[in-house]
Amino acid sequence: MRLTILHFLVLYLVSGIISDWLLRKKLKIEKSIWGFNKPVNKFHKWIERILIVTVLVCLWFIDDTLPLIISFWFILLIIRASVEWKYERVKKEYILTVFTIFNSTTFLFIALAYFN
Repeated sequence: MRLTILHFLVLYLVSGIISDWLLRKKLKIEKSIWGFNKPVNKFHKWIERILIVTVLVCLWFIDDTLPLIISFWFILLIIRASVEWKYERVKKEYILTVFTIFNSTTFLFIALAYFN
């Protein structure tokens, strides 16, 4: 059976959820109420909003959107990890964000190698 992109995305999501659960359990990190990361402070909230608006505007004008979406995802995670590390080091959320960056990078390289 050939692995399709949909199978690959499901595998990525399931591995991300399981690894997030295991890391939270091992490092004793509380899960947020809605499952989403809340901004650390007002600066972080505005940086994320500006980035989202910029990407939405760029999506309107750019034809090849996949590199833009991938870049947006990594920039968003790097900013989030930096702000969490600087302002909320005690909560250890930055470790999960750095692991998500590592996990995303690994799956991206595997996908590029497999599907090309």
